[in-house]
Amino acid sequence: MNTLKHHESATALAPLLKTINQIARFYETLPNPKEAHQKMLKHLVAFWEPSMFLPLLEYLEQCPEGQNQYGALSPFAAQVLKLYSQTCLEPGKK
Repeated sequence: MNTLKHHESATALAPLLKTINQIARFYETLPNPKEAHQKMLKHLVAFWEPSMFLPLLEYLEQCPEGQNQYGALSPFAAQVLKLYSQTCLEPGKK
């Protein structure tokens, strides 16, 4: 994948991190974590354009600790992005 230094991805990243973390804060309050991950994934797939995932997936690949100069990704959101990568991407696009 391209590096986060790519201007378009870097510019899009901060607001996407903020948004996905806000969504994660809601879903992580559900009592069953596995079900919560699935429900958040279903929400994201229903309401987000596939292109919105790319900067976040690049970020997660390059910053597995979940933090860099553009912001931080909650562990819950990171888990949902991993689930998205495993279940929603075509094998050649991972």
